[in-house]
Amino acid sequence: MDARQPLSADLILAIQPITLGTLAGVPLTFTDASPLPDGRLVFTAAAENTCDPYLDGPCAGSAVGLLSPDAVVTWLEPLDTQHKIEGVHARRTGDRIDLLLVADADDPAILSPLLAASIPDI
Repeated sequence: MDARQPLSADLILAIQPITLGTLAGVPLTFTDASPLPDGRLVFTAAAENTCDPYLDGPCAGSAVGLLSPDAVVTWLEPLDTQHKIEGVHARRTGDRIDLLLVADADDPAILSPLLAASIPDI
């Protein structure tokens, strides 16, 4: 990435399906991830009621989770907001992980809110 060259398909070593469950009966799907120094990923997921990955649908909620280096969801927590969270930046701070979260209102006339939260570093 530092060379600013396109990434080639041979960099993909495997595809691992991961099931995240549902919120209000709507499947959660990954929206973003942020790496931690120990190889884990903090990820965000949204429960958007649509069958088309390009067309927006009603959002039943969002969640934040931790994914181990071997692709196991070790922690998953629904967020107490109806925002559709589509961006995350994570940073370890002592015994917690500080997050910056970006939401998408699916409306170009509405500014995307930037939210801050902390989760336990378990």
